[in-house]
Amino acid sequence: MSPKQTMFLPDREVAAVDRLSDAMGNLYVRTLGVGRFDLAAPWGMRIPRNLGWFHVVIRGGCLLTGEGGETRQSLDQGDLLFVPIGRQFVLRDRLDSPLTITQDPVTQSCADHRVTPDFGNTAKPTTLICGWFRFDEDAFHSVLPPFIVVRGERSPHAARIDGILRLIACESASREPGAATILSRLVEILFVFAIQEYVAHSKDIEGSSLKALLDLEIGPVLRLMHRQPEEPWTVASLAERVSMSRSAFAARFSSLVGQPPLHYLHECRMRKASHLLQKTSVGIKQVASRVGYHSVPAFSTAFKRWSGIAPGKYRHAGPKGRAITE
Repeated sequence: MSPKQTMFLPDREVAAVDRLSDAMGNLYVRTLGVGRFDLAAPWGMRIPRNLGWFHVVIRGGCLLTGEGGETRQSLDQGDLLFVPIGRQFVLRDRLDSPLTITQDPVTQSCADHRVTPDFGNTAKPTTLICGWFRFDEDAFHSVLPPFIVVRGERSPHAARIDGILRLIACESASREPGAATILSRLVEILFVFAIQEYVAHSKDIEGSSLKALLDLEIGPVLRLMHRQPEEPWTVASLAERVSMSRSAFAARFSSLVGQPPLHYLHECRMRKASHLLQKTSVGIKQVASRVGYHSVPAFSTAFKRWSGIAPGKYRHAGPKGRAITE
């Protein structure tokens, strides 16, 4: 055994931690803002689709509901909520409360990462610390759950999370050079804690692609697809990487991921292409090459079939193009 295994964790748990570290090793979060919200009942806040969000309940409580009003989770003081993929949810104090916060808080203050709105009479307030972010790459969107809740009173990471939140509050108010970078790293750490909680305790992971990402055989293949979508992968070459027969690999991959290997590879390529088109100035020929296409017409046809719009138009459409976070 290595010293790490002898001192801290059994072999199986070490393997799981190492796979999670490997899976999230390329994760980079760009934090756009952090704010404190003091909210008086009745209140409701829509979570924008085009961003990732986290919310910490400092006092009071609230409900996470779907756009149609169906309750998804109740949140109490100390709970942490991550909405990593930008799905459409609503936070409200009661199920029948209206949407009282209609302005997107991101527009209030992205430049200095600070916003402190105070909504109405706070005699019976709910206080939230909220942050909004984007992943630098979109590879994780296909494996992350719609939302993650970390229960404050039950989390083994409670003390560390509290310390990170204090640092986030401090850095969000700082104008020192490098504060934005520090803030983004802190949110990354907070997100990793949330993923650890999800992996350790959620029953939903049994049917999720995140389980596949942590699988000893399929996980390495998923990471290859995420990191090197431009390679001319075949089912046989992917199976060879994990020393499996072609048929056994294809069956296990489809069972864990929910789609065949090459379908998933195509999705990885199109998501990377959408990222390059919307977030860089790389030419379409180079975009095509970076996602495994030697022919621009072939890439354009595939991308239009995936997104409903040609690559050039998609680039200029901005957020109105196909939502990457769907």
